[in-house]
Amino acid sequence: MKQIDFHPLPGGKGYRYRIERQRKTDHTAAGPVMDWIVPTLEKYGYVGAAKFDPPKISGQKFNDYLKEVARLALGEATTVTQLDGEQKDYAGTVVPKWSVVTSHTARRTTVTLLRSMRFPDAQIMRMTGHKNPIQLTTYDNPEDEHLAMEFGPELDAAWSRAKLKAI
Repeated sequence: MKQIDFHPLPGGKGYRYRIERQRKTDHTAAGPVMDWIVPTLEKYGYVGAAKFDPPKISGQKFNDYLKEVARLALGEATTVTQLDGEQKDYAGTVVPKWSVVTSHTARRTTVTLLRSMRFPDAQIMRMTGHKNPIQLTTYDNPEDEHLAMEFGPELDAAWSRAKLKAI
C-alpha cells in the first residue's frame, strides 16, 4: 500500500515529502515540497495533519486534471505527433500541446529540468524513485535548442582555450 507523508524540515525551513512505494517504480521517493504549494496543502489539511490522506483518484482521472491545467497554461500551443496509438503517422498530425500531456510527460519533464539545472543524478533518483542513472537517461529529453544554448558557450570556451583556428 502506498503511503505519502509530509514532514516539516528542522528550523521551520519548509517541508519534505516521502512516498513509501511509488506505483511506477515500486521504490521509495522523497524530496522537498516547493514553497508555492504549501498554502494549498495547508488549505486542504495535508500539512500539519496527523496523516496525509489525499483523495484517491484513478491514473486516468489524474491525467484528465493534468490536461486541464496544461490547457490553461499552454493555451493554443500545438505540437506534431507521429504516433496514433500503435500506428506510425509519418506525415505527423498537429494537435493541441495540452492534449498530449500525461503524468508520464510530467515525470519526463521533471527529470529533464532537474538535469538541465545540473542536479546530481543521485538526488533526482531519490525524488523520482528510479533505481539507476540509465533509467533516468531514458526520461531525460532535452530539446536541440536547449542543448545548443547549454553547451554552446562551453564549447566556444573550450575552443578558445585550445587556441585552435577553424580552417
